[in-house]
Amino acid sequence: MLIRQKVILSLIDQMGNQSPSGNHGKVSRLQLVKWAFLLENERKMKTFYQFVPYHYGPFSFTLYHELEGLIRNSYIIESPKDSIQRNIDIAVPPITPVLKNEINDFSRKYHSLSMEELIDFVYSRYPWFTINAKKLGSRKDKRPIGECAVYTAGYEGLHIDGFLNILLKAGIQQVIDVRCNPVSRRYGFHKSTLSRLCKGLEIKYRHVPEVGIPSESRANLRQPSDYIKLFQNYKKKVLTVQQEVIKRISRWVASQPSVLVCMEADPHCCHRSHLAEEIKNLTKLDIHHLRKDTCKQPIPKPKFSLPS
Repeated sequence: MLIRQKVILSLIDQMGNQSPSGNHGKVSRLQLVKWAFLLENERKMKTFYQFVPYHYGPFSFTLYHELEGLIRNSYIIESPKDSIQRNIDIAVPPITPVLKNEINDFSRKYHSLSMEELIDFVYSRYPWFTINAKKLGSRKDKRPIGECAVYTAGYEGLHIDGFLNILLKAGIQQVIDVRCNPVSRRYGFHKSTLSRLCKGLEIKYRHVPEVGIPSESRANLRQPSDYIKLFQNYKKKVLTVQQEVIKRISRWVASQPSVLVCMEADPHCCHRSHLAEEIKNLTKLDIHHLRKDTCKQPIPKPKFSLPS
């Protein structure tokens, strides 16, 4: 069991047993997500969940996905009205004393907040996460719209929630998936799931396998010369052949803020950087790699505009 899952089970125990509602041991999923969000932001826990602005403030698709697994394995029991509780008949692997103290301190600080108070607290302190709230009056901030550019991003090292949050902050309105094989062992990045989650955030999703590199071609990449050879072959066998497809992608990129998506965090280790150069030549738009911290050279900061 992952450490973050043990933390979630401990959080359900602590907060459920101290619930001011008198509903002993039970918590709502909405409460749990908000508590996990505060725990991540205020305690800065490593390898925990990441969050994205959604219909009711900060949300974690990964957390919900893992909750379903904990329910299937009987660690959690579902109750009516979307509430959950720990199954005390099944032992949970212990967390470290340090983590236990963190959760105890957190519980003392927040257990007395009602659902309404908890939501108000999160919304007021973290306005960015209200941009997609279903109730327009609850939105404390505006969703940005990026200027058209040749954006690229790799999801390596991120949960789907953190990745989508980066796209929203950049004002992206369209994902162009340039993987040849859009599958992933990490939840959220399989084509069908990524497409569904993007739709929920009103981001258009397109998959263009014609400009990808087959996984087998990326095997045994150990040194710079291997990458040089790989990308030379990519330019010769893909970019020169798929000019009509590249022109189509270029029209999409020029029409609305769009991002070329692949796995590698560093664009210099990914074919998307070479595809981006082709699109730049056609559109005359600048290239912006969104995860600047993963790049080997300075990347210009993109410009943004907010809707009126």
